[in-house]
Amino acid sequence: MGGDEPKELPFERKLDPTWAATVDHWQWSARGDGSHAKAGDCPRCGHGIGFVERTTGFAHMTTTRTLTTEGKRFEACNCGVAHPGVPEGEGGCGAGGQILRAES
Repeated sequence: MGGDEPKELPFERKLDPTWAATVDHWQWSARGDGSHAKAGDCPRCGHGIGFVERTTGFAHMTTTRTLTTEGKRFEACNCGVAHPGVPEGEGGCGAGGQILRAES
């Protein structure tokens, strides 16, 4: 948000390509458990958000294989702030979009 204070915006569920493009520019970082994570300030509300990309292992075969899914996945603001009008059981400001998955 360029130094601006987070905004107390009302919840608005919105598929936003600009939001997704901003989040896509954040770098995925490898974690010790084989997963990847990225975090930053929500482009809409300015509160901190983060995402984790986990690999899925299959151990029922004679060797262990790891499956990664390429392409995009849907994510939304998960800031945990109770924005005005947020539906029960949900969080964030409602902005979201399709972001690129982590490359393994």
